[in-house]
Formats: sequence, structure tokens, C-alpha cells
Amino acid sequence: MKSHLSLVTLFCLTVAVTSCGPATEQPAPEPEATTAADVAAINRVHDEYTDALNAGDAAAYVALLTEDVFVMPPNQPAAIGQEASRARIQRLFDQNTLEIARSVKEVVVVGDWAFSRHTGTGTLTPKAGGEPTEFRNKGMAIFQRQPDGSWKIARYIFNSNTPPSGTGQ
Repeated sequence: MKSHLSLVTLFCLTVAVTSCGPATEQPAPEPEATTAADVAAINRVHDEYTDALNAGDAAAYVALLTEDVFVMPPNQPAAIGQEASRARIQRLFDQNTLEIARSVKEVVVVGDWAFSRHTGTGTLTPKAGGEPTEFRNKGMAIFQRQPDGSWKIARYIFNSNTPPSGTGQ
């Protein structure tokens, strides 16, 4: 039993000593600051995204997403990956015409990752007929710089500013 405790003690000491870096370790470099070129590129992605939604163009929409994109729309399961995102948006386009205007409120870039915050307003008109539904929403997108230097949406979440009907809010 005594030798077992000695081995455990030795193991714990070894882990504690080796997990500490050398005394001369330098602090991590500061992340790159947001640049005007990065902000402009991300704003262009937002513009292309809005154009794809207004045109009902699923291919153009998916081209702006990373392979492993994670889209979290309100009141629906998340769409994980380009194919699931394409299928979800195509169902929306098949059933509705979308007219949306978006306004980017903030873009922050840290190295090869960035996030943006935006608002959107518009109408969703059923193609089968019926009254258009007006909406006001807000969202955040996380972008990842691609090997060619371009930016794509890697994570996207949005929700409504209007409470669901029947909630009493």
C-alpha cells in the first residue's frame, strides 16, 4: 500500500512539474486587429448573402458557407453542414418569396475568425397565396478565413424581435 501511494505521489508531482511551462516562456502574441479590408470583405459576404436570399438562390447561399457550417434558425432544429443548410433554405425558397434588407452593426476580426452582428427586416410571401408576413430580426454570424483569404460563414444564429403569437408578451 505504501509503494502504491508513493507511485501516485510521484505521478502527481511529475504531472504538476511537466504541466508548467519553462520559466522563460513568452506570452502568446496579440491577435491581429480588425482591418478595414477584413471588414469590407465580411460586409461583401453579408451583401451576397442578402442577395442570395432575395433571389431565392440556394446555390449562391451555400457558396457563402463553410463545409461544416452550423445554422441555428428560430424555432427549428439546427442545420449542420452545407447540404442540410441547402435543403433547409431550398424548402423556404420553394414555398416563399423573401424580401429582406439587412444592416451590419458590428464586425470584429481576430486572426482567421470574425464575428458580425446584424439586423434584418422584410417580408415572407407564400407562393401558394396568402398574406405576406413582415419580420424584424437580429443575428450573429461567425466567419472563418479560407485558405485563399476569402471569408465564409461558419456559424450563424438569428431570431425574431417579435414574440411568437399566443405568448402573451
